[in-house]
Amino acid sequence: MVAKSLRLGFSCLCFIALSGCSSQMSSSTAAPVSNLTSQPAIAAVVAPATLSAQPQPTQVALLLPLNGGLENAGKAIQAGFNAGYARSAIHPTIKVYDTSSGDITSIYQQAIKDGANYVVGPLDKNKVTALSKSGDIKVNTIALNEAEGTPTSVVPQFYQFSLSPNAEAVQVADKASQAGYHTALLITPSGAWGDDIARTLQAEWQKDGGTVVGSLAVSTDEKLKEKIDSLPQNADVIFLIARPSLAREINPLLKNNIPVYSTSLVYSGLINSEKDKNLNGIRFCDEPLVLDSSGQWAVMRQQITISEPVFIQQYIRLYGLGFDAAGLTQNFSGINSGINGATGQLSLGSDQHIVRRLTWAIFQKGIPNATA
Repeated sequence: MVAKSLRLGFSCLCFIALSGCSSQMSSSTAAPVSNLTSQPAIAAVVAPATLSAQPQPTQVALLLPLNGGLENAGKAIQAGFNAGYARSAIHPTIKVYDTSSGDITSIYQQAIKDGANYVVGPLDKNKVTALSKSGDIKVNTIALNEAEGTPTSVVPQFYQFSLSPNAEAVQVADKASQAGYHTALLITPSGAWGDDIARTLQAEWQKDGGTVVGSLAVSTDEKLKEKIDSLPQNADVIFLIARPSLAREINPLLKNNIPVYSTSLVYSGLINSEKDKNLNGIRFCDEPLVLDSSGQWAVMRQQITISEPVFIQQYIRLYGLGFDAAGLTQNFSGINSGINGATGQLSLGSDQHIVRRLTWAIFQKGIPNATA
């Protein structure tokens, strides 16, 4: 375990231009890895909760992987978190603890012993699960993933804030239902991760009164046209959950008159109109930080491009997660009235999951354009 202490003040000049800001998986956040990506099925919208007044942070512990396979993800979150405090009038001590190795409960206990009155992290799914079961939560703790399984009760002061692909899938199903569609085709990645997303989509779609008339699990080594041509022809909407490279192959094979909906997985997060013209017509949900074209998040995205390493730009959604986590520690009870975050419109569910309501776009001429 390594702890680094720093104070973040107005000397962080690279983000002064962002002083007006308020606070998946695609190639921008690396591959869907089980220990990083939150995957519990979501069967219903959770009722909102209300927080009482919360203490101001005096010392914040940031528990992140800074070595190993999740190193870049951890550093992107750390960069976003630092940016969130660079624009703040509150300047607590920030201590960073490397969770790449060691027992997460011991690391957490050390952070509390060192004086933290807020903890942000961990990121690794297994470590979030272990911490949630430790019975050792002493201060407001914002985990950056979701624990495995369905808890029998909420853990006081333990909150879960993640870029859950399943939560995005729920929003995709709801959006299509609200648009008046009823019969769906599901096209998802082959393997356990894709199967989990398909189950979530189907459950939410059926809850909304829709019917799934066909489904297909795909990979790049299959005869895609033959598989797609074999699907039922009576659907009025298609859910296509795939990475950009695979979606670019699939989308041109679909019938042009059937609307296609997806999650943020379909977009790399970086403009590439030549490659992404094959995604034309796809509607998808994503973070405001990724989709905003002219507002505060567009300004932040431009600043990231100028001042941050390329790997941070590629993990921009996790950067947004860190930025919003910093904002939550500064004014946690502000979530009662909703927070316009980099990762979405934030609210708190009664299960102490922080809910993100995403923005929507449609690919036109290879470029995402905001849509209602």
